[in-house]
Amino acid sequence: MRQENWGHPPALRSVSKCALRAEMGSRSLQGAGGWVTCPRMSTARTLTAQNFRETIEAGGIVILDFWAPWCGPCRGFAPTFEKAAGDNPDVVFGKINTDEEQQLAAAFDIQSIPTLMIFRDKVLLFRTAGALPPAALADVVSQAKALDMEKVRAEIAAHEAAEKAAKTPQA
Repeated sequence: MRQENWGHPPALRSVSKCALRAEMGSRSLQGAGGWVTCPRMSTARTLTAQNFRETIEAGGIVILDFWAPWCGPCRGFAPTFEKAAGDNPDVVFGKINTDEEQQLAAAFDIQSIPTLMIFRDKVLLFRTAGALPPAALADVVSQAKALDMEKVRAEIAAHEAAEKAAKTPQA
């Protein structure tokens, strides 16, 4: 008997052509043993304390999902988040496991999960606790893409100037 592909049986040879550790979704591939449904690779990145800063500072739109493996609503929201990531390849989607990244969760004062945050060009634009339905997530992504960031920065500068003026004693 001839062994091919390091001795794996035909079905495993087919499956080995795709990612076995994907989180959501599937696709069909034709392999030596026929058509096999294989998990689709996750398009969301895992963010940690080590890669968080560089991800945000790279600019562009970054959407974060603070989650935990034991959280039912988090697991329920995962397919929505993954689909949005696949639908928006120009946006960085990052998942932060609050059990493993307690420093990040504390830094952002995460009190409930899932918590969703949207950054654009290093500016926090949106934050909400709770799972969003697919249409609502698509809407906030569209709104983040459509924002005039020069106007946003001007509004932030005006707000900071007003706060500073309010704290400065008048002569």
